[in-house]
Amino acid sequence: MIHGEWRVDCSVYIMLLVTKLTYFAKWLEKEENRIKSNIIDYLGYNLFFPGVIAGPTFDYKLYLNFINGDKKASFSSLNFWKALQPFLISVPLITLTIVTVPYFYPRWVIEN
Repeated sequence: MIHGEWRVDCSVYIMLLVTKLTYFAKWLEKEENRIKSNIIDYLGYNLFFPGVIAGPTFDYKLYLNFINGDKKASFSSLNFWKALQPFLISVPLITLTIVTVPYFYPRWVIEN
């Protein structure tokens, strides 16, 4: 909030739209997919609530499998441990940062 005004940064949402457009275009490379696609499916993919609000971006084929009810095919490619690995690496690094920052904090930041 700057001078009583709200500023909204929409660049993150635009980045997600570009990513989803890329996934959709990659899916359209096959000729049979071009015949099956329409604007309603594309807008449904872009405005899918979990992808817009909570993230992450996923490819269009995974979205279609989820919408059509093929839960096994849509979630079989997801690996829980592979997703958990960056978190397990980040916890010790965050702890190390919290412990060591007071020793390396520049004095001019405190004085100004």
